[in-house]
Amino acid sequence: MKKFLLTTLLLFPLIVYSGWFKSYTGTHYDRGYCLIQDNDAIFVAGQISYTSYYFANKDFCLLKTNLNGDSIWLKRYGYSIKHCHEWATDMSRTSDQGFILIGNYHYFTDHDIFLVRLDSVGDSLWFSILGGCHQDEANSGFQTNDGGFIICGWTRSWGAGEDDVFVIKTDSMGNIIWQRTYGDSANNEGCCIQETFDCNYIIAGRTGNWPDPDVYLIKIDSIGDTLWTRTIHEKYYQGASYIIQNADSGFTIAGTSNLILSSGYDVYVIRTDKQGFLKWSNLYGGPFDEEAACIQPTLDGGFIITGTTNSFGSNGDNIYLLKIDSMGRFQWDRAFDHSSFNERNRGWHDAGSYVEQTPDRGYIVTGYVDSDKYDEGNIFLLKTDSLGVAVEENIITIPSQNSFSINYLDNLRTAISFSLTQAGQVSVDVYDLSGRGVSSLVEGYYPAGEHCIYWQAPLPGVYFFRIRSDQLDKTEKTAVLR
Repeated sequence: MKKFLLTTLLLFPLIVYSGWFKSYTGTHYDRGYCLIQDNDAIFVAGQISYTSYYFANKDFCLLKTNLNGDSIWLKRYGYSIKHCHEWATDMSRTSDQGFILIGNYHYFTDHDIFLVRLDSVGDSLWFSILGGCHQDEANSGFQTNDGGFIICGWTRSWGAGEDDVFVIKTDSMGNIIWQRTYGDSANNEGCCIQETFDCNYIIAGRTGNWPDPDVYLIKIDSIGDTLWTRTIHEKYYQGASYIIQNADSGFTIAGTSNLILSSGYDVYVIRTDKQGFLKWSNLYGGPFDEEAACIQPTLDGGFIITGTTNSFGSNGDNIYLLKIDSMGRFQWDRAFDHSSFNERNRGWHDAGSYVEQTPDRGYIVTGYVDSDKYDEGNIFLLKTDSLGVAVEENIITIPSQNSFSINYLDNLRTAISFSLTQAGQVSVDVYDLSGRGVSSLVEGYYPAGEHCIYWQAPLPGVYFFRIRSDQLDKTEKTAVLR
């Protein structure tokens, strides 16, 4: 037996938490709507209830956990009075490392937008209620470069129709600088607002009356004047939930559609150019209903989407995680319900609200899991690996050096081992003496750690093995015998 060992390994243990599921509750009707990853913590914003029936008070909340999902603190904000309902739909980090929570306030006939400003440890600094004499709601917002805030949603207090897209710009204390409405006499809603590379804003939502609304895109400047609007109508129902700008200055939008009327709703992803003109669109899902809540870019140039599926998983609605490449080609999807994680009730409505990629190329998702009772539910955090698999913690040995070794075994069999100090793309190819490619053994993403693959040579002879990665580019040869 011939053995070629290129480096000596010095190993140290590292605990890697590649996947887990945790839920958090007040008493009954709790929801997670968005999250922020920090260096050593995860923050989740949503709503929490401490009363025992659906129409009782619900408050804004901010949950802080460590990177393994263990709760550090959970704070609530609001009036805490009976029948008062407040919930945070979006959250942004502020320039002083605090937070702004953006959401809504409902108390009988009062339906207004609610802002809560927090310091870095979640203590309230101020709150502001915005809106008119009728119903107004916020879906999205963030801190702007001038220290103020921009909020997007819909209004029945102003505008041309029953519902209009509503954008408010405030100063750093939540005082209104300007507000604008957009839309026609039909129903219009702004679901997501983002800053564009040219320091303007892009809004995605819907326009048109049920059951046939369209995707609605509006680009506005820094004072709210319209630069352009686009309506995307293909067939039947389309609505946008989330929008991101791509490196080419175009946009990717995730939402819901039933372009195929007989098959239920599907996740709907649209790619446009920088002027909002459609480049392509795709549908994803099964025979029943899927909905998209959030889309984010991934490190490989593709996209990760979360929402809800009724086609996959257990009975009822389940958390949906969908991965596509940069051209919208399907890569994989996963369905989760909290009964899979030994929670006490099988969910009838579990939903993902927000997703981001984690530094280890996995994913972190928040949302809510409902029990079989209509007024109960919990906030959850779901951590998966790079393929969307939620597994319990593993202890992995991480090498201190990169290495590559070839071990001829017997009967034309060879073991190829390699160690990576950091995760990355790896390829291993085999060539004969003439330089002709014989086999491609590895082509893909590998985590940090030790890896081993096996190869059966077609004939005895001398073969060259080349490994290529961001950290390693080496070629070694070995003689393969019978």
